[in-house]
Order: sequence, then C-alpha cells, then structure tokens
Amino acid sequence: MVISVLGAGIQGTLVALALAQKGHSVTLIDKSPRALFRASLRNEGKIHLGFIYAKDKSYRTSSLMLKSAIRFAPIVDEILERQLPWENMRSLPFVYVISKESMLAPDELIKVYSNLDKDYQEQKGDASVHYLGLKPENLFRLSTSKNHFNWISPQFAQQFVETNEYSLDLVQFQSHLSNSLEISSIHQRFNHTINEVVRTSSGFRSVCNNETGSKTEIRSEIVINCLWEGRLLIDQQLGITPLHQWVYRLKYRYMAKRLSLPPDLSSYTFVLGAYGDIVSYPNSDYYLSWYPIGMKGWSSEISTPQEWETPCYGEINPEVQKNYFHESIKEFQKIVPILHKAEMSYVDAGIIMTWGDTDITDPNSKLHERWEVGINHYDGYFTVDCGKFTCAPYFAKELVTKYL
Repeated sequence: MVISVLGAGIQGTLVALALAQKGHSVTLIDKSPRALFRASLRNEGKIHLGFIYAKDKSYRTSSLMLKSAIRFAPIVDEILERQLPWENMRSLPFVYVISKESMLAPDELIKVYSNLDKDYQEQKGDASVHYLGLKPENLFRLSTSKNHFNWISPQFAQQFVETNEYSLDLVQFQSHLSNSLEISSIHQRFNHTINEVVRTSSGFRSVCNNETGSKTEIRSEIVINCLWEGRLLIDQQLGITPLHQWVYRLKYRYMAKRLSLPPDLSSYTFVLGAYGDIVSYPNSDYYLSWYPIGMKGWSSEISTPQEWETPCYGEINPEVQKNYFHESIKEFQKIVPILHKAEMSYVDAGIIMTWGDTDITDPNSKLHERWEVGINHYDGYFTVDCGKFTCAPYFAKELVTKYL
C-alpha cells in the first residue's frame, strides 16, 4: 500500500518506520531539514508517568500517561528492531516540589500519585513492559530528606515527592531515530512544506512547496496526518471539525551549561500551577523552564504566527537569547537560588498544541487534560493527535496493528 505520512516529529517518524516495517511504501513529509527537529526536540523530553495531570478529576489523563510511559521504550525498540541504550539517555529522576500555593493540596496530590502507583503495580507484572529500561518497585515516595532545601527555597516548597520519573536526552534520541530512517526504505521528503491535501478518485494528492519554492505533488492511497501545529489546518481542508477550541502556546526553553551548576542538582518539577522544571541530564546541558517567563506566545488561530518559526528552528539572535535567558533566571532563582550561577548554553522554543481556551492558572482549564487525543480515521485519511511526546509510540503501534 502507498502511504504518505505528514509530519516527521516523534509521532510521524515512528508511524512511518512501523509502516515500512510491515512492507508498505511510505513517504515521510516535513518542512524541517530532518526528523524530530522542532517540538519533538525542543522540550524537556519527560516521559510522563501521570503525576503532572493530577488536576484532571476524571483521572483519564494520568491513566493514559502511565499506560503509554511503560510501553514507550518497548514499542520504540520493537519498531526500530533493536534495543536502544535507555540507561545512557535518562536524566536524573524527578523530585516533585509541592508549592505552598499549589492548586491541589499535598494530600490531594498524593491521592492521585497513590492511584497511579496502584495501577502501576497491576501492570508491571507484564513482561513486555518497562519504563525506559527500568522496572521500579514503586513510582514515588514521600521525601523525609532536608537536602532538597539546599536547592529549593523554603518560602516556596512545602513538601517533596521523590519519583522514578525521567526525561530523555532528546539529542541522543533524535539521533537514534534518524539513523533508523536512513537505513529504512522510507522516501524522505524533508524541507517540504505541506500546503494542501486533496482527496482524489484513487486516494490523495498532497501538495507541497520544497525548499526552492517549487510545487511538488505526492500521490498516495492513504494519508496519515501526524503534523503538530499544522494538523488542524489540513484536517479542516478535508471537512474535519476540531473536537474543541484549541490553543497553541510558544514555550521557550533555556539550556544552561552543565559545568555552571552543581553536578548533584537533581531534576525538579514544581507543582501544581504555572511553574516549571529543571532537568538534569548527566551528560548534557541542564534544561530550565519557568512557565510565567518562558510562555511567550498564545494563539487560537488555525495556523500559528509566522514569527514563531524562527525560535522553533533555534535561530534566535544571540543577544535576544541572552536577554531571554537572564530574564528567566532572574525569576527562577527566587525559587532555586543556585540558578544565579547558571551560564547560558542556548535558548530556543517549541510549540504546545492543546484543547482549551484559558491558561493553566484557571483550575478548570482543559490544559490540565490530555485524554481526548489519539487516532481518528475518515475513509483512508487518518489524523493523529498524540497529545504528549509520551504517547507517540503507543499510538503508532495502535495505528499499524488496528488499522493498517
């Protein structure tokens, strides 16, 4: 079968590789110069166990994250037909810092975390699942250590929860997936911007502009739309209406030089509210993100603003990078004082696409949910919303085993 896959982020790349593995003729199309180059590269790489979505009263988001997280590595290994060195790509484990102004009280958060651990105990007996090469006994424990106050301001934190949740070094991860693409039979059409998908009598015609501006048409029997910020526009062309109001957010990340901060500074996620993360990668730069400063764009249009393109490609003026970095550090160090020593490595941004129309500071915002995601299909046209990086392998396998 001849199939076009739109978008070479983590979702589209894994879908394309899985389809090629089954013998389909696959063309992978993306406007970037290579796979996993935009949102799939420019984030913290956390493989969510569900902790951060405690505000979703339905528990559906946390449940989906856990199910996807403990299948993330096994499915990637299966699709790539080799076992990746997960131990080399893991960050230090996350400590969740419960703010004194948290949207949920510690006992409410711990209740959700305990439910997740109970579900994990029921699932971890499956020999086919593991979490990034690990099978921890438990997902979390309440910290009795005072050592975290060496890093975190006591004016901010009221409790610490030590978890077995990790992020991936995305540069390494991107390299592994790109290498698999190179040795695959997939037709790669990078630097091709997808403008239109048209249904024809024999399937579909995907109309693109290449890097020189010339128009290219790619015909296929099936189209699988795995685009991130461009998915809704192509869906709309084919008469598919979004489930809800959507929002695109432009979120900056600030990478700090490893040697400018203590090597034993752990990974931290601050909950629950408009806070942020520190990710400590043993062999790479520190990732820093403080939401109130780093979230610099908001749009509910069908297409994202053109001016967002530059930071999403990492092409930011060095002086602007420095200004943004110091602006964020100035605020973030009020919570983590040691960050005053942080030296900038680089600054870039990624786009977050979610359902919702109010910001995360709204307790009822749909930004606190990610469960209305997944695969929808319309007579040969598939549109896939992975929701979070974590869920992409799960949906890739579901697509090829259930539908193709």
